[in-house]
Amino acid sequence: MTTKPAKEIVAKFDTFLKQYPIADGSGSTPKIPLRSGERLSIVSIQEDGSFNNHYKVKLPSIMNGFLFWYVYKPHVEVEY
Repeated sequence: MTTKPAKEIVAKFDTFLKQYPIADGSGSTPKIPLRSGERLSIVSIQEDGSFNNHYKVKLPSIMNGFLFWYVYKPHVEVEY
């Protein structure tokens, strides 16, 4: 597992922050919409093969009750 400090993620497509690294269509995970072009400040980002092609991001403050969220890698750019 690799954890890196990062400044923000930028959505390349409409996507979601999710509580679990699963496909959006399942509907079984809390989600927050992230619109194309939207920027979100983050503290750090983790990559791991077990994350099902998702990043695990740590936010600077709790959002909807959680500090850590997952986002689908192909849908965002990471700015360091």
